[in-house]
Amino acid sequence: MEHFTDSYVPTTAPAADNDARKRWNGFLAFHRANPAFWGLFKQYAQERIDRGFRKYSATTIAHLIRWHTDVPGQKTDEVVTADGEVIKVSINDHVVPIYSRLWMALHGEQHKGFFSIRVPNKANHDWTMQQIAGLIEEEAATPPPEQPALNTLPKEGDEVSFIIQPGSQRAFGTVGKVFWSEDAAKHYARVTDKLTGDSVPRWLSDLKVVS
Repeated sequence: MEHFTDSYVPTTAPAADNDARKRWNGFLAFHRANPAFWGLFKQYAQERIDRGFRKYSATTIAHLIRWHTDVPGQKTDEVVTADGEVIKVSINDHVVPIYSRLWMALHGEQHKGFFSIRVPNKANHDWTMQQIAGLIEEEAATPPPEQPALNTLPKEGDEVSFIIQPGSQRAFGTVGKVFWSEDAAKHYARVTDKLTGDSVPRWLSDLKVVS
């Protein structure tokens, strides 16, 4: 089995089997319907790099996103492709390996081997990398969304409440530095949980200021 751990993109047009095409269609539908997932994936990867990690698991990042946010994908999601086909997408089995390839295509030169890419079928891998190259080009040509005003949202230093997981009780914390996610077109912040001391990313629109 071959491994590619850099920003390798094939120069020829390979053939891909139906399974690879179906996985890509499911990924693309999920990616476009849930831009927040990609934004958080990049954020968590960069945080691990900043903490000194030279290698990391894309699956672990997916687990962190599901645990700390309300991004869809707890188990299996139904997504609709551009052709109207409904596909059930398991994040671990289908979405994460393509996100790891997308990240390596963008950052593999600077962070060689950060994600280890398994290649059981080179033709499918090469075809997928060509689709990824096209997606990168398409998204680079799309102007970033404008940032909305922050005057109606929680600000740095505000005491807030938030729900960690659907159905759970509200937690309380303090808003840290505020960031803008172009992928999700939302503001988010690192919120320090008062009970646990954990610092987790939360969308500002999900926070309620404690009066």
